[in-house]
Amino acid sequence: MNEPDRSAEPRLKIILPPPGHPRLIATNHETIRDDHGHWEGQNRRGRPRHYYVIPWENRASAEDRALRVLDECEIDFIVLARFMKILSPNFVWRYKNKIINIHPSLLPSFPGPQAYRQAYEQGVKIIGVTSHFVTMRLDEGPIIAQGSFNVRPNWGLKEIVAAGQRLETKVLLKAVKLYLAKRLDVYWGIVKQV
Repeated sequence: MNEPDRSAEPRLKIILPPPGHPRLIATNHETIRDDHGHWEGQNRRGRPRHYYVIPWENRASAEDRALRVLDECEIDFIVLARFMKILSPNFVWRYKNKIINIHPSLLPSFPGPQAYRQAYEQGVKIIGVTSHFVTMRLDEGPIIAQGSFNVRPNWGLKEIVAAGQRLETKVLLKAVKLYLAKRLDVYWGIVKQV
C-alpha cells in the first residue's frame, strides 16, 4: 500500500510577533489605524492578527468578552490608550500591575476625563502626562513615567491638547519599554526602576 503524499498537506506555522509588538488589539472604537492607515486585522511587520471591536455599552458583558479574548490570545500585559472607560475591580485584579494607562495630566493633579480642560481653566503653566498602572481607584495607580511641557502665553485649549497628545505617545512608549525590559518594581504602591 502506498503512503499518502504529505508534502501537499497544510503545515502548522506559528509566528510570534517581535518583542514589543502587540499580539492583539481590542478596541471599543469601530476603527483604529496607525499613521499609514493599517491595523484592520492585518498581520504585516509584527502587527497583530487578532483585532476585536468590543462595544462597551454594557460594562459587564464587554469585560466578560474582553477577558475571554485576552485569555484565548494568552495576553498577560495590557496597554490602554484613550480607552476612557473605568474597569471593574474584577478585571483589574486579574491583571494587577499589568495594565498600563496614559493620563493627560501630571497625576495626582486633575484625575478624570477632562484633565487638559481643567489645567487650562486653572491657568496651569506646566502641563504634563502620566503613565501609570491601573488600579481599582481611578487615576491613582502607581506612576511609571511622566513628561511635561511649558504652556506658552498665547496657547488656547486646542494647542495644549495637541502638545499633550504628542507627549502622551512618548511617555506611554517609555513606560511600555520599561515594563517589557522588566525594569519596574512596585512596592507599597510606588514604582521603582531596577
